[in-house]
Amino acid sequence: MTNLFGFELRKLVRWSWKAVFLLSIVAVFSPAIVSGVFGRSVGVKAGDWVKYEVKCGGQSGQAWLPTYRDAEWVKREVQKVTDSKMTILETFHFPDGSEFRKGPYDWDVNDVDSLMGDIIPANLSVGDEISIWSLGKLRIDATTSRNYGQAERDTNHATWSTTMPYFIYEMHCYDEFLWDKKTGFLLEWTFETYLVGYENTTRSVLSFGIVETNLWEMKRSDRSNLQQFGLAFAGLFVAATVTVVAYRKSSKSQNAAKEGNSK
Repeated sequence: MTNLFGFELRKLVRWSWKAVFLLSIVAVFSPAIVSGVFGRSVGVKAGDWVKYEVKCGGQSGQAWLPTYRDAEWVKREVQKVTDSKMTILETFHFPDGSEFRKGPYDWDVNDVDSLMGDIIPANLSVGDEISIWSLGKLRIDATTSRNYGQAERDTNHATWSTTMPYFIYEMHCYDEFLWDKKTGFLLEWTFETYLVGYENTTRSVLSFGIVETNLWEMKRSDRSNLQQFGLAFAGLFVAATVTVVAYRKSSKSQNAAKEGNSK
């Protein structure tokens, strides 16, 4: 009985040490796991917004999503932020001046099953995974610096593609995303489709590109500045030309008057 009790005691002590060891491992590595997956932060606040120019191109319309295809621009504004949850309002503006509002809708940046592509967690790095509704998991594959309104912004890049049956054909779909790294706000998005084997006649593209925001000051592009300089120079040239012509006419009139007086 004593030996049996001693055996059980030694077994209990041995398992206790294993439990302590496992708990130590969890204590050391769990902060990294939690911060890497469940502790991702929101980089936006209530009132932040981005306006996108919408463009459609190609020979067909598979990529021209309803409502988006008719819009002149789309604006996405953060209505509320609570911890890792946010509320977004989407406004569509059409060429005739009318507008349509979608939402507000909510999601949590830590809920990988409901995350959408409008705003992702802030300050992600290459290799980090995100999950976008309807697309599945995407991986940040590059971080690059890009210019938006003469402001240099670090951006996170990701792509997604698949080929799926489409009636008797196969359709290839491709998504490309660029997010602002600091805030997680979407900056550019391109959605492209075509029928495999008929790329030149069935290509369809829908694209978003940032044109305005209150996240940073967006100035006019260098090209616009050059155009303004050209217009200003042309205005000065025209004014100078008019002045010279008027001076010459005045001089001729004065000379003619002098000749008439001398006669």
